[in-house]
Amino acid sequence: MHRFAISRFSALLLILLISFAKPALANEGMWLPADVKRYIQNMEKLGCTLSADDIYNLNRGSLKDAIVHFGGFCTGEVVSSQGLVFTNHHCGYDAIAGLSSPEKNYLDSGYWAPTFKDELPVKGLFVTFLVRMEDVTTRITYSPNPEEAQKRLIEEIEASGKFTAKITPVYYGNQYLLWVYQTFTDVRFVGTPPASVGKFGGDTDNWMWPRQTGDFSVFRIYANSNNEPAAYSPDNAPYSPKNYLPISLDGVKPGDFSMVMGFPARTSRYLPLSTLKQKVENEYPVLNTMFGKMLRIMENDMGSSITIKLALASTQARFANSEKYYLGVITAMKDSSIWKQRADEELKFQNWAKNSSYQAYDEVLGKLKALNQKASATLTLEAYLRIGFGINPIVQRGAALNPLMLALKEKDAAKIQAAAAKLKEAVVFDETTAPTYKKVLAVLIQAYTAALPEEAWPAWLSSKSVQKILRKNPEQPYMALADYLYAESFLANPDKWAAFLAAPSAKAADKDPGVQLARAYQERMAETRARAEAFRAEESEAMKTWMKAQMAYQPERVWYPDANSTLRLTYGQIEGYKTQDAIAYEVSTDHLGLLEKYKPGDLEFDLPKALVKLLKAKDFGRYADVNGNLPVNFLSNNDITGGNSGSPVIDGKGRLIGIAFDGNWEGMAGDLVFDPRYKRTISVDIRYVLFCIERLGGAQRLIAELRIQ
Repeated sequence: MHRFAISRFSALLLILLISFAKPALANEGMWLPADVKRYIQNMEKLGCTLSADDIYNLNRGSLKDAIVHFGGFCTGEVVSSQGLVFTNHHCGYDAIAGLSSPEKNYLDSGYWAPTFKDELPVKGLFVTFLVRMEDVTTRITYSPNPEEAQKRLIEEIEASGKFTAKITPVYYGNQYLLWVYQTFTDVRFVGTPPASVGKFGGDTDNWMWPRQTGDFSVFRIYANSNNEPAAYSPDNAPYSPKNYLPISLDGVKPGDFSMVMGFPARTSRYLPLSTLKQKVENEYPVLNTMFGKMLRIMENDMGSSITIKLALASTQARFANSEKYYLGVITAMKDSSIWKQRADEELKFQNWAKNSSYQAYDEVLGKLKALNQKASATLTLEAYLRIGFGINPIVQRGAALNPLMLALKEKDAAKIQAAAAKLKEAVVFDETTAPTYKKVLAVLIQAYTAALPEEAWPAWLSSKSVQKILRKNPEQPYMALADYLYAESFLANPDKWAAFLAAPSAKAADKDPGVQLARAYQERMAETRARAEAFRAEESEAMKTWMKAQMAYQPERVWYPDANSTLRLTYGQIEGYKTQDAIAYEVSTDHLGLLEKYKPGDLEFDLPKALVKLLKAKDFGRYADVNGNLPVNFLSNNDITGGNSGSPVIDGKGRLIGIAFDGNWEGMAGDLVFDPRYKRTISVDIRYVLFCIERLGGAQRLIAELRIQ
């Protein structure tokens, strides 16, 4: 058997196979929008009447020009000629919480700006449009210095100052794509229903079906007099987009075509069995457990004070979503058929690889398995460290202190003054949340030390002073330690912090217990991360070979790149699903389900009295379905993941029919393994959105902006 290295030519051939393969008629895949001409025929077979140019076009407005990356973490869609943007309530949560106060609690009461002047600027919020994308694989791989080639490409795009650019590897480095963006930073809050609507069902219903959640909020993009991005100014005007989505009130039924465009964050669907096991059996249980311990304390404190609730609302929502996500993946991956199918696939691949011409193909699975076994303890420790210590304000402020400590070591007066001034401006103390984070620190340190051997602890925890504190308080040793830290460290006290920055001293810092903890954490994390990064570097090269090998093994298979927070299109149909024996879910819910779940005064299932009155009156007007009910949520088999939150669900005519906000519990393994039996998207019906804006919010001026068909 002749074995030889994989040439650049063979790598390029694989990329060409990727580019020209025809996709199968299925709902799997997060497709590149520029490649739409490859799969438009399959979309047409499912009911799409749009052309490829209607979806992605560089010379005129197309669907891509109505989709925004919202804040870099969600998706939104432009729905009017005046830059109005719909997204999810949970995507706007940070902005809404930040603008709220106990006196003006927009989270609980909702808000609808009566005029343009009442639309509220959101500091730090931005939206990004994709201008174009381009395959630059050959320009990078044939360059003698690939990193320099990437840098030059980006500099060429950004030289004008009008656009930003990034290059992303896909297929584990077998292909490189250039993305050109335009970003708007004057984004204003327009409106939201109360959280009892936008977050109806709370954490109990999160990831579950059936749902009745009005998960939407409304923002607006503003631009300068030339309709270009500009920093906030009262002189800015609503942005005039290249394209915006019309809205359909026709409703949905099983079998209807649906597509979703958005910015899915990350999937890892081509991982070998050994990597899947490492994640699901080792890392994810740690993350789920640690998030859970932290959240129980946060939730308890939030229930005791509206001030604490507002201060922690956004953080709690993110952490709660993470906790349930990891639990969902672990639960979904208990399905033995998933593991058996992957094992069978790898056995067939291995038999093929033994007879292939490439030794690297034959060896790659064994290499990845050995790497995962070697790195397992390190990756698990990294997860414990990141959640156990990395989120605590004391530790974070200790890390922020590093430049000042370096300047003190160098005895450079100018650097010391500059570093101290920067810290005064950058570091913010939130005394409202400090008692909660103190309790969280105690619980997480206790969990960390109980789960890991002493040699894996940050060294400070093994010191005589710490052990003395723990021994003196046998009933609540870790709470006593946290009390000590928060009482003694200038990293936990704004007055002590100000005094330290007024006269910075290396000696004072060295004696501070918070600084000692932060340093010990950073040292342990640095050495752990160094080992983890060394593993990831080896893994990256092996995964590049593994990806090439899979493509060579299955040249007829349809390949799409894993999600990586770039614009993607997924197409499919409105479809329910069957789960356990004799259980089948229909595709939509309506107001009757809202009233069935409604529990006055309940934290998760309460509703505004005004909405209850409207629902009971059944005066839904043009927003009613054929049975006279008010549609609320629906299912489709579109392939989405985190980052798609807020994405438009679009019908075959290019009209907005819903806003995607969640996946379903049975499909939680979808980031790792696509299972067409269960993978579903949960969306809020656009008719419920408009009903809430018009009838609950009284914001008829916004309805008047929309192009409703």
